[in-house]
Amino acid sequence: MTLHEHGKRLPSLLEYAAMLMPADWPNDNETLHHSGAVSSGREDELCLVQTSEKGYRMMPGPELCPRLYRGQTEDHSPCRPGLYRGLADADMLYWTAKAVELGDLVIRHPAAKDLLKWDFDGLKYEVDFEAIAQHYGYPTRMLDLTRSRNIAMFFATHHIHEDSRPEPALGCRAVLYTIDLKQFIENRANTDGDFAPIGLCPLPRPAAQSAFGVKLEQSEDFDLLPDVKKETITVTPELAGHYAGLFDDGRKLFPSDPFEDQIRTLRGNGKVSIGAIRAAVDEGRIPPYPGGLKGIEKCLTDRGYRVDPEDPRIPSPEILEAASGQWLRRRAGYIDRIRWRGVADAV
Repeated sequence: MTLHEHGKRLPSLLEYAAMLMPADWPNDNETLHHSGAVSSGREDELCLVQTSEKGYRMMPGPELCPRLYRGQTEDHSPCRPGLYRGLADADMLYWTAKAVELGDLVIRHPAAKDLLKWDFDGLKYEVDFEAIAQHYGYPTRMLDLTRSRNIAMFFATHHIHEDSRPEPALGCRAVLYTIDLKQFIENRANTDGDFAPIGLCPLPRPAAQSAFGVKLEQSEDFDLLPDVKKETITVTPELAGHYAGLFDDGRKLFPSDPFEDQIRTLRGNGKVSIGAIRAAVDEGRIPPYPGGLKGIEKCLTDRGYRVDPEDPRIPSPEILEAASGQWLRRRAGYIDRIRWRGVADAV
């Protein structure tokens, strides 16, 4: 049975935004909308939304929650994505191509091969590989957000080391951002592809972190967006301990995956394949550059990076087998959490 059979379809992001509770509603886990719609209020749900003409993604719960959050251990002003935090041109070129390179690795994951076949009423599952790169430590054009205040508070009260090991940020003046989700979606609706739920994706971390991503222009300051508010918090042992306890000292937010060692190696190896550079140019991620590919290669090598004529090696059969087994164990649990609500066009 499909929604189409009942004259309905999945909501767009704008239609989903219209169904949220009012921005000043105090309860993130509300189960009854003022229109009469009933929801579970569960944070672990994944609600389907149409995010493009032919694609859908999964909105982390709670379904009716009118807010997003972001936590930082410091107040960075201006607040910009990692790619725009004072990096040299060569570094920006490098990390842009590296994000493409990561996508070439992740698409080989058994979960990606499965998810990209998922179809709902003629819509295909969408994945944003740049958002995945953001969640695995790559400087990108994106800031990561979450649907969960508790998760944001964990990140506000803990430094996260490169190996994903958290450390309490004791004494820091941390920042908690609260975002009006309805207004945020409406204000950015005309910016092509810059904001979307990540939810379920081939790697487990974004789903565990109830993840969203927002893509900002180089000139944009997150602090100055009209639908964003922030507050400062002094991190005490009690506060850090509370949020560490909620997430098993962070282990619940950083679930392991057999691909992670290769992701870590890829991120830190100081080289990038010429194929990834070419793809980043073809996709418009790298704008026209003086001298074309040769000019980019010279810029990178002058900075000390290596340009590899070969693409990174594919995962070993052992890694693929381990990843396949882990995905099969996770898959059923994800499917049990998926929900959808149909909308109908006016007649």
